[in-house]
Amino acid sequence: GAGRGHVLRGGGDGLTDSGAVELRPPWETQPEWFRFGAALALGDFDDDFYDDLALGAPGWRAASGAALGTVHLVFGSAAGLDLERARDVPSPFPQEGASYGEALSAPDVDGDWIDDLLVGAPGYDVCLKHGLIRIEDAGAAIELSGAAGLGLEGLTASLWVQGELTTADVRG
Repeated sequence: GAGRGHVLRGGGDGLTDSGAVELRPPWETQPEWFRFGAALALGDFDDDFYDDLALGAPGWRAASGAALGTVHLVFGSAAGLDLERARDVPSPFPQEGASYGEALSAPDVDGDWIDDLLVGAPGYDVCLKHGLIRIEDAGAAIELSGAAGLGLEGLTASLWVQGELTTADVRG
């Protein structure tokens, strides 16, 4: 359950293990519940014309022991994946047990021709009606915007949750 990722190169004859890369969880402790690589997304998040690889680890725990989940980002280069530039992209909206990183997608959401990263957090608790109603495990999607030369760090983030509920919706 600690997880691993394997990158195989493609060519004219299909996939080959020549030049394959094994990605292991980069953290000192690798408990079985981190689930590194549970989700994958490929996109050019820093607009350098090389695909970058995002790996979800929805069970990752902070040093405090809080199960927050994280996304590990490995940048691409002309030589392949640049493991020296790899880094974690924690949730800008951290919440214990949200499973941040359970699902990943890399569309260009904002239309700037740079891939953005959508991160699923199916265990995210949502508070509605000014915090009066709490829906446990309602789930959320978090959008992290890519940008030229930066790649998902220090940029705007958006939290997407279900729409506003009425009292009838809650009773029903």
